[in-house]
Amino acid sequence: KFTEKDVEGPETTEAFMSYEKNRITLSYENIEKFGDNRFTQTFLHEMLHSYTLYPFFMDEKKLNSKEINFKRNIQSIYKTAKKYTKNPGMYGFTNELEFISEVMTNPSFRQEIISLKLNIWQRILKFITDYFNGNFNFDYTLEDIESTIFKFLDSIDEVKIEKNLTREVRIRQQ
Repeated sequence: KFTEKDVEGPETTEAFMSYEKNRITLSYENIEKFGDNRFTQTFLHEMLHSYTLYPFFMDEKKLNSKEINFKRNIQSIYKTAKKYTKNPGMYGFTNELEFISEVMTNPSFRQEIISLKLNIWQRILKFITDYFNGNFNFDYTLEDIESTIFKFLDSIDEVKIEKNLTREVRIRQQ
């Protein structure tokens, strides 16, 4: 079980998803420094956390079977990928939470996972599709998830952000 003490805080990162406060905090200074494309990738990375952190922060006794399966499957595939990668220092190998968000929002990390040739990418997509469909009343296919990710990652260079950003964005989950 993770707690917020297990992850870096907003004072050391460009953004931070607080599960306990249900809040994403963004570092305006880092957004300015890294630019629009990095901001978009970072924001979506944190948004994905808002959907996937729950099973890792809660006691398994409080989870439904879909949440338990998602957590255990991600833990297993994370260990396998970390064991076989030639790049264990990549941010996505920090822990299971970062693994999920990085594989879905970072093109370099996605390519690293695909390059392992262990069918990990397809398994991750299946776990995420099953989890989203089972817990958020979505009706996605594996192809929907993969297509959306590829379209987003391939178009991220075209993103431009208005400069009147607020310092905090609150997330509400159903």
